[in-house]
Amino acid sequence: MNKKQFKVFKELFIATTNFYWEYKIGTPPFVVYKDYNNKIKENLISLTDEDIKKHLKGKKILGITPFSSDDKVKWCCVDIDIHYKKGEEPSIEQQQIDEKKAKEDMKKLYFHFKKEGYTVIVDTCDEKGWHIYILQRDSDAKQVRYYLKKILNELFGNQDEHERSEEHT
Repeated sequence: MNKKQFKVFKELFIATTNFYWEYKIGTPPFVVYKDYNNKIKENLISLTDEDIKKHLKGKKILGITPFSSDDKVKWCCVDIDIHYKKGEEPSIEQQQIDEKKAKEDMKKLYFHFKKEGYTVIVDTCDEKGWHIYILQRDSDAKQVRYYLKKILNELFGNQDEHERSEEHT
């Protein structure tokens, strides 16, 4: 990633540098700058360009916030993953069907938001899932959440889990 691309990435995704999560393998995520009671911790460092570069290279796992203020967000994200219940071992055929359906769902969302005029970026979050980022400029967080719930309900109904085709359950 060159300097110009890095600058664009920061402008699009880094809403604040004083609140983020850092994940370390084998431990729960921890908040780096504020604790869970939203109290500022002293003597802790802000997110740096070096942290972000390490994250983009896969050398550091970070979680960043879309909040640019207490009630405004810079972006939102829909996470599409395939998860199986503990102990469930679907056949290879069922996994392929589930992956195809999840990919169709991702495309449906992507094209819906593009049609609505949003800037949309899709990336993989693991080998079988996607993050769909919808970019906006300091939008009201409550309105964004309401809009997302409405769109997801319109496109997928009251679906809390990945639906499987009848013939393969």
